Amino acid sequence: MKCEVLIDWLTFSVKREDPNEVIRDYLGLDPALFQDTGYSLLGYNKVLRFSDICVCHEPRENQHFKNMGICVSMSGNGCRAFETMSRLGAKDRQGKESVAFPALFRLLAADEAVNVSRIDIACDDWEGYLNMDEIIVRTRANAVNSRMRWKDIHESIDGVSKAGATVYIGAPSSDFRVSASTTRPWSKA
Repeated sequence: MKCEVLIDWLTFSVKREDPNEVIRDYLGLDPALFQDTGYSLLGYNKVLRFSDICVCHEPRENQHFKNMGICVSMSGNGCRAFETMSRLGAKDRQGKESVAFPALFRLLAADEAVNVSRIDIACDDWEGYLNMDEIIVRTRANAVNSRMRWKDIHESIDGVSKAGATVYIGAPSSDFRVSASTTRPWSKA
């Protein structure tokens, strides 16, 4: 496998009131899997959680925030649990890949009241097509052709050797942000 592309984070809200209905209809999961966390999150008073899938309900609405509905937020581990366990889409014809995300995206696209507020797409480059040294050099030299001005580089060192790096293009508050990262040594320098 040379590259693997996957959804690594997803947050969306739907204009519904019953969290069990959202869990069944949008996630294709059994609501009995979810437990009340006892804490609030993202402007909601209650959170149901299974794996790293959070279903936030009972919004703390005020004059600025009204009709928030229910918010679903899945981190990377939650996305993997969703792909594995969702009944939205069975495996593809060869039985190899989950089709849960395409089925979910069709549901979200069909509902005009849905708001997708975050989607992270990861591409794991197992062959080294992306040259991190080159990305870092070009970012530092401002030689990246982009409309986004904000650029940020984070490098980590394990003792004396490079252990990882992340390059961000686009501000943290931006609607669109690109990052390239590695957590393994990418050069011998």
